[in-house]
Parts: sequence; C-alpha cells; structure tokens
Amino acid sequence: MLVTAMGAVMVVAVAQVSQPWRGILVAWLIFGGSVGYLTVRLTRHYHAYMVIPPMRKPHPTRALRLPEEAPHRAESLKIIVSKIGATGRRTI
Repeated sequence: MLVTAMGAVMVVAVAQVSQPWRGILVAWLIFGGSVGYLTVRLTRHYHAYMVIPPMRKPHPTRALRLPEEAPHRAESLKIIVSKIGATGRRTI
C-alpha cells in the first residue's frame, strides 16, 4: 500500500512538470533508476563477498586405523556365483 501511495505521488509530481522536461524526467526515472538500482545491488554483493573470511586449509588428517582387537569378518563372507548365461554374477 505504501508503494502504491508513493507511485501515485510520483505520477502527480511528474504530471506537474512542463512537457519538454517531462519526457526527460520519465526517461531518467526509468533508465537511471534501474541502472542505479543495479549498481547498488552489485556494490552490496561485492562488499559482502569481500567481507567473507578466506577458507582455512583443512588440518592434515591421520589415517584411521581399526583397533587391533577388531575381529576379521572376511572369513564369514561367501561368494555366490550365478551360472545363468555365459557371465556369472558374483554376490557377497
């Protein structure tokens, strides 16, 4: 509602300007306003980008080792080979 009221006030204000200057004012509001808005947005994004702290290098990680007492379960796995067709399908 506020934007509508502001637009109505702007239309009345532009209508009060004499004819040769009215076209220039409208062109300036349309093109200058949009270019200015775009410039302000790009400037804000640039400054927000520059404020972001640089990424830190990750700490070197040590290789994970399994505990020595971990049981080896590989002996309990079985490979099942399907004999359908020429190529067998192996499933663990």
